[in-house]
Amino acid sequence: MRTKAADGPAADDAWERAVTEFAGKARAELGERLVRLVLYGSRARGDAVEDSDVDLLAVVDGIDGDDARRVLWRLAVETELRRPGVLLAVVVMTAAEWEAERDFSFPRAVRREGVAV
Repeated sequence: MRTKAADGPAADDAWERAVTEFAGKARAELGERLVRLVLYGSRARGDAVEDSDVDLLAVVDGIDGDDARRVLWRLAVETELRRPGVLLAVVVMTAAEWEAERDFSFPRAVRREGVAV
């Protein structure tokens, strides 16, 4: 999942380990209901600074959006507690929301700059 931002100091790869950990736990907990997980924002674009957060979009299907948010936000906090200095900002959308809003600015930006995780 190397991005331009990851080409910097080796010490700055804590965010990558956090994303890998979060993604694995999210897939284990949600299975096929996790349709898509995308890194977007400054980490994906390669213009992050040391304390930039890690923007993730999770698209889910076959689970209530609020239930998915509770699961994924809990996993994000658990990951952050094990990786001080890393802040995971997780946006959760259902597949129906993603499709209905696909032409809005946020989904367009994610499609343009996002990196599948």
